[in-house]
Amino acid sequence: DYLWLPIVIIGCYILLIPVWAMICARNKYAKDALIEGWFPIIAAMLISSTGGLILDFAVQTFHGIAVFQPCMDGVGGSLGAVQASRLSTAFHKKGKPEELKNEEEKNNAESCPNPIKVFCSKSNASCTIRVLLFITIPGHLTFMFLIWQLAVDHIQFSALFILLYLIAALIQVAIILYIAQWLVPFAWKQGHDPDNTCIPYLTSIGDLLGIALLTCVFILLP
Repeated sequence: DYLWLPIVIIGCYILLIPVWAMICARNKYAKDALIEGWFPIIAAMLISSTGGLILDFAVQTFHGIAVFQPCMDGVGGSLGAVQASRLSTAFHKKGKPEELKNEEEKNNAESCPNPIKVFCSKSNASCTIRVLLFITIPGHLTFMFLIWQLAVDHIQFSALFILLYLIAALIQVAIILYIAQWLVPFAWKQGHDPDNTCIPYLTSIGDLLGIALLTCVFILLP
């Protein structure tokens, strides 16, 4: 009966696109996002859609998995965005796009960075990564406690499930932070603003990794 409603809403959004584009083009702070932001957002939509296919399979196969999906995807994507924004701010303070003065940053932009240096060095970026990894566990434990208190879908928490879930969460966040450590210098070297180009990729990769790893957790449960 309400099939017309989403069509009308989508139509209104389409009609408003030129208006918002004109307003954005006149704003010097938002103009770059209007020019550079389209491809990353469309690519992020495609990546997230792949995660949606996995979620569709998982929801039909495993009871209760949908409750944890927003937590898993949200935490990972948010932490990746925090790291990307922090790195982007550091680059903006040092110079203009395409300028990489630090030798390590140049190497990261040209090839995959050394994982040991990314996670274990004494650099500020590495220290931030370790902090973000550390807060992953208490963050997820808090969400799991809330789900348990609300008795959502009457989900049973076992020690094995909690262990596997936290391992999956750490793997997800570690991969996203590692990608950010390469993607941000790469985007900066290409002359792009990492805030506009990198964050959509990282959040969508977080969605894909989150549901994929969460599905693996439920597969491994007896």
